[in-house]
Amino acid sequence: MMNDTLTLVGFSAVAFIAATVATLMGFGIGTSLTPFFALVYPTHIAVTLVAVIHFLSNLLRLTLFRRHVDLGLVRRFGVLSIVGALGGSFAQGFIQSDWLKVLLGVLLLLMGGSALLPSASGWHFPRRFDQVGGLVSGALGGLLGNQGAVRGAYLANYDVPKESFIATAALIAVFIDATRIPVYLFIQWEQIALAWPVLLIATISAYVGTYLGQRLVGRVSQATFRQLVNAMIALFGLVMIAQGTWMTVGQIPAIALSTLFALVLLLAVIWARRSPKSRKEATGR
Repeated sequence: MMNDTLTLVGFSAVAFIAATVATLMGFGIGTSLTPFFALVYPTHIAVTLVAVIHFLSNLLRLTLFRRHVDLGLVRRFGVLSIVGALGGSFAQGFIQSDWLKVLLGVLLLLMGGSALLPSASGWHFPRRFDQVGGLVSGALGGLLGNQGAVRGAYLANYDVPKESFIATAALIAVFIDATRIPVYLFIQWEQIALAWPVLLIATISAYVGTYLGQRLVGRVSQATFRQLVNAMIALFGLVMIAQGTWMTVGQIPAIALSTLFALVLLLAVIWARRSPKSRKEATGR
């Protein structure tokens, strides 16, 4: 009984932190939660549970930021991203993706890291590549299971307002999840039904974290937001390199703890980068 309680508390805390950071960044809750769920559940069950939480939290995020959706970017980039993600998810069962995960991890690390340099602040992909970028990023995300990071890496090249970035990414994620989750549930319904307590408490915690993240978004400047997004992309690049090269079942706890540490560190950076006025408002002084 004690172990069950501790498990629920642990999942609740991790879901809260992951959802808070993911709301601020516009992506990341799936990549952050999966290593923790894989500590307790078989990988395929962990992926399904996280997918449900991912869908519900993105649905709330979309509701909160719905007025800021960039429909033009959705048409240019999002539609083919959804198509590519479905194709990549289907191909996942036929293609050995470890080496692709390493390659994409290196690419994300370079894109996120180089974008943090002052000389790269004005660079972005030309708009004529939006359709290709959407299709390729969606396919790679579906194939490798890191759709949010891949999508964020492409969207980060556009200097759209932070609210539009978050809302547009959430809309695309909701459409993708709405197509894949029914298949997961049809195949694994009995196992998922047994995990309803964890799913419920983690979803509630993710909702609370999403609301907190929404409040923090307004207290982060556009420039700081871009830096944090690119730092998150670089971080997930490192995680993908680790997963593709040396992650085994025995090393999942280390990956999970490292992910949690990184999320907490990002929250600390967000707090530190806010203006003194914002910090005074948050503390009431």
